[in-house]
Amino acid sequence: MDVPPPLNRVYHLVWWQQAFAVVFLLFSVVLALTVGSSSVMNEDTAQPIKLVISILFPLAGLGMATFSFTTTVAFTADCVRKHSVFGDRSLPLRAIRGRRESLVRDNEGGSTRYLQIVPEDDRLRPLKFMKSYDFDDAFFQWFYALRDLDAESRARP
Repeated sequence: MDVPPPLNRVYHLVWWQQAFAVVFLLFSVVLALTVGSSSVMNEDTAQPIKLVISILFPLAGLGMATFSFTTTVAFTADCVRKHSVFGDRSLPLRAIRGRRESLVRDNEGGSTRYLQIVPEDDRLRPLKFMKSYDFDDAFFQWFYALRDLDAESRARP
């Protein structure tokens, strides 16, 4: 039985990632104001590295906040689309070969789980996104009903 895709749904990053981005932005602005004001008040002890950090941190915080509030995974009648500040990518529903899942670990013990929707055409890149969107049961039922390409790869000798 084919599970229908969750049509006309838009999924956003989960609230805690958005909250983290806002907190990081606020922290970095306070840091920039503190470092900036101390550098202005004590011109003789101004350190260029502090000034650079006080500019880069708020820019990184602004980028994180922008990304976390604007990135989406959406389903239309004919495609699944990933939208972010880095661009739009879409894949026609009729051109999906299957799915993959991966876990990426960092050096500090943390990890991020990624979901991939793989196209039939090998010349196209898979749609890859973190599992930390506010996906509902309809999405997961559809996603896990797709052909499991990881299981097929493990089954091959």
